[in-house]
Amino acid sequence: LIPFHLLRISNALELMRKGMGEKSGLRMKKTVADYMHENVYITTSGVFQHAALTCAVQTLGIERILFSVDYPFEENEEAIRFLHTSPLSDSDRRKLAHENAERVLRI
Repeated sequence: LIPFHLLRISNALELMRKGMGEKSGLRMKKTVADYMHENVYITTSGVFQHAALTCAVQTLGIERILFSVDYPFEENEEAIRFLHTSPLSDSDRRKLAHENAERVLRI
């Protein structure tokens, strides 16, 4: 849910970034979105909806998303159908399917 709510989260915490949290030592040097783009990866695990994928890609970028199924709670066949019918270019589909994981996990 973070990609969907990232702007709201960022706005809510902007006061901390600008120094309102200085007294408590919570001052943030960057925005929440900056930290997300630099440190966080998400997966498709159990969320096989094209709208959710599109939101995640537009918010975080395809390089920050890894394909995942969440077996045994979700079906492999449904996940594969989702991957093959996703509204991505062939290049982005390869990134999601395996290239991102290979890069992040150094395999």
